[in-house]
Amino acid sequence: MDPLSVTTAVVGLLSVIPPIVRTIKGFIHDVKDAPQQAQIMLQESTDIENILSQLQSFLLHRSPAINERSAHISVEQVILTLTGTVLSFSELQELLDGLTAPVEQGFLNQVKWVRKEKEIGKIVQRLQNHKASLGCMLHIMNTQSLVDVNDSVSSLERLMQDILAANVDLARRMESLEQLQSLGRVTTTPTISKSDVGRRGSRSSISSISREMFKFAFDHDLQSSRVYRKTSFRRSHMSLPSLEAPSGSWSLLSGLSISQVSNVSVLALPLTASELSNAEKFMPPPEKIVATMKHRFTAERADEMDGYPGETLIITALSSDEWIVAKPIGRLGGPGLVPISFIEIRGANTGYVFQDSLAAIKAAGIPTVTEWKEEAAKYVRATISLGKIKNQNG
Repeated sequence: MDPLSVTTAVVGLLSVIPPIVRTIKGFIHDVKDAPQQAQIMLQESTDIENILSQLQSFLLHRSPAINERSAHISVEQVILTLTGTVLSFSELQELLDGLTAPVEQGFLNQVKWVRKEKEIGKIVQRLQNHKASLGCMLHIMNTQSLVDVNDSVSSLERLMQDILAANVDLARRMESLEQLQSLGRVTTTPTISKSDVGRRGSRSSISSISREMFKFAFDHDLQSSRVYRKTSFRRSHMSLPSLEAPSGSWSLLSGLSISQVSNVSVLALPLTASELSNAEKFMPPPEKIVATMKHRFTAERADEMDGYPGETLIITALSSDEWIVAKPIGRLGGPGLVPISFIEIRGANTGYVFQDSLAAIKAAGIPTVTEWKEEAAKYVRATISLGKIKNQNG
């Protein structure tokens, strides 16, 4: 399974948090003398939702105007904070799932809460740290004061170290980034100005400054790849350069800043949806695909369709592991059967060429022939017949 991207993490969190907030509010309302911890959790969850709502425009739709300020936030800081926040809310959701008793069973809910109080306390502490980190990022993006920026940068650095020190699992996930190769070739061409180095040099080591001078040489290929756009987190591919510092001692400021990455929203997190208790909220929609004929295909049966090299097809159904039902875009004809071995499958939006065409077709949710025929029959049955217009002269 592909890992979460910055986009799926942010969008998923914004869909996960409201139900959690409602559950906590219900608990507070139903339980007499509800624990103070519940009030704190409610406040932290609400605050994180508000901050993420504002941050998403910067992270998912960044404009050149804010690149100057985003240079003070590293990619690793974004990835670490979002990964930790997603994991924390997943754990919280799992703990709260048992607090669904009716109002008359409020006492039972209170007993359940007390039993889980220690675990809840740890999650609340992590949420407070993540809220502070997200708040620092938002302040860096919004403030016009260089002094305020520097203060927030310093606070963010300390928070990152505190979060890693307190969460072994999260630290291991981040360290795993060191073992992954870069998707594109890395060069030492500087991508930040001397003034940028000067502003940050007082808090960054020599190695961290040198790391900020790396960039991807084949950025265009990187952006057009499905691994980058779909955030595939594989052992041989990663959208970040591998870290150079020894394991356990690398600086979070040693990587690229988010201003140096052309599209932050598609970067991968060291986390997949399958690891989460609320996985369905973090599942990206299947990528739409198109087929292109690689070779000339001559139909030999009535249910087959001629195909020409370079012709673009719309896939309507999967007939078997060897054949699809398709129709051409640029001419009349079809739908008809075309062999999968004669076509190339690309992402409709990304343009990425899938090496395993059959897997890509199945992942895109293309219906089988049976399912396709059933849907067509439903459409026909639901169609309102307008009847025939009689010839008044006849």
